[in-house]
Amino acid sequence: MFYNYLKTTCIADICTAGIGLDSHACTRQRGYIYKVIKTATIWAIVIALSVALAACNHAEEPVNNSSVAEKTIYTDYHMHIQSKPMADVLIAITGSDTFSENQLEEFSAVTIIALLDEAGLDRAFILSEAYILGNDLIAGLDEYNDVKKENNYFAIQCARYPERLIGFFGVNPLKEYAVEEVDRCYDELKLPGLKLQFANSNVDLTNPEHLAKIQELFAHCAEKGIPILLHFRNDNPEFGKKDAEILINEVIAKTPGLKLQMVHLGGYRGFDKATEEVISTFIEEYEKNKNLDKSNIVFDISGVVVTENEEIKGMLDSTTEEQHKRIADYIRTW
Repeated sequence: MFYNYLKTTCIADICTAGIGLDSHACTRQRGYIYKVIKTATIWAIVIALSVALAACNHAEEPVNNSSVAEKTIYTDYHMHIQSKPMADVLIAITGSDTFSENQLEEFSAVTIIALLDEAGLDRAFILSEAYILGNDLIAGLDEYNDVKKENNYFAIQCARYPERLIGFFGVNPLKEYAVEEVDRCYDELKLPGLKLQFANSNVDLTNPEHLAKIQELFAHCAEKGIPILLHFRNDNPEFGKKDAEILINEVIAKTPGLKLQMVHLGGYRGFDKATEEVISTFIEEYEKNKNLDKSNIVFDISGVVVTENEEIKGMLDSTTEEQHKRIADYIRTW
């Protein structure tokens, strides 16, 4: 069964599985310098952020503690937070203060908590959008400081509800400062996880230079025990099976200790051919290679099951009952 709990104005998604973590405090900084260029690539960024604007699903976890009465914890494993300056960037990109009838504005911890309470959910994985500021078509003259400020804002939001909001900071993995920002967010801001967005960051694993940088960053995160929440699909129209094979055999298989959450079932924009190729390739590769350990690899279905409430004409089509059955089969098989 798919649960349709929240109708929101946020850039929020739905999910079914994840890795339990803790959240910590930080200090606050503000101020941004932006260079905004309106292009098709920029629109792809907005589309990628908006694949499931209206629905949130949840997963439930029993608490294993014999000293207390048994309780089930309900968690949303994929929700976005954005600062007012980040909302202003999206407004500048789109030329409007709304997108698909949703207001583009600050989306803070207070708003997230209100949505969780309305839905009867206990906690959420929340995601920083700081990686957007590392996109070459958006980056300002003081790019890295802009990225820091968005992650700082994000960390403050996490600190307001440390028992309920589990924060994944963001960075463009191709940037020279990527490892430095990972260490700063994890060691200083005490944020427990990393969010990567390959489409926004223009990551292409078929490019040897990109692959090397991803291998380095994933190994660094695995060594430090930092879980990664990955938006894997990029904007290459040929994206699919080959990309999944590279990720599995050249990154995951070579990174012991990696903890990875694959969002949108490995794709985005509903359940299309590329998304199906990714999840089916994962199943095939792991069945062929018994040395691969999938215990620390999970998939979420945010933006995959799309009802009429979430449909965005020309961008995010409603999924069919037949597709729902295939999605369920893939989840059960994995």
